[in-house]
Amino acid sequence: LLQMEEAVKDYSVAIDLLDGPGGDVADPAEKPAAHLGRARAIMSVKGGSPMYKTMADKAAKDYATSLLLSSREDWDTDEENIEDGAQRNPYAAWEMGIARRS
Repeated sequence: LLQMEEAVKDYSVAIDLLDGPGGDVADPAEKPAAHLGRARAIMSVKGGSPMYKTMADKAAKDYATSLLLSSREDWDTDEENIEDGAQRNPYAAWEMGIARRS
């Protein structure tokens, strides 16, 4: 992809559709995949400006949401669910750490 900004917009539309009416009938794997895709697209946009920090924070939230939704169990806290999701996709957890440090 050469137009990461456009990819971010496309993933945002997909997330909005999945969160909207009828989104509950979509494949359960679509929502975490859309959040992960948007996070990766955001992190692929070259930055360095103060706006980039805001986007990196948004990416970190998307990574966390993806991991949370990928959890196989219904744990007591979101953090436990994120940790369980990280066991399924450790690379995404590593990427989330990079986004948090950006």
